[in-house]
Amino acid sequence: EIQKDLGEYVTQDELEKYIIFNEGNGIDASITLKTSSSGFKVVITNKEIGFYENDTKIAWMSNQDLHINNAVIEESLEINDYTWKQLPNGSLALLYTGGEG
Repeated sequence: EIQKDLGEYVTQDELEKYIIFNEGNGIDASITLKTSSSGFKVVITNKEIGFYENDTKIAWMSNQDLHINNAVIEESLEINDYTWKQLPNGSLALLYTGGEG
């Protein structure tokens, strides 16, 4: 089916270099997105989205939660009514951004 829809653009063999469909038993089916030239891949199942580096799971999303060991936040981090933000002088501030209004 994929070749039928995308046949004029990419062959199924070319597509499978980057996208791997694992039907499993229907319960543990997955789609893996990767390239052979990189150690990074994304595995999507019906339970989570996992991010891997050299077969080590480095982050995943499941049940409305994001799990990650290390993060780099470029601008700010908002948690409910509070925001961690770097100020122009380089210091870090926890700001209350909620409230009535």
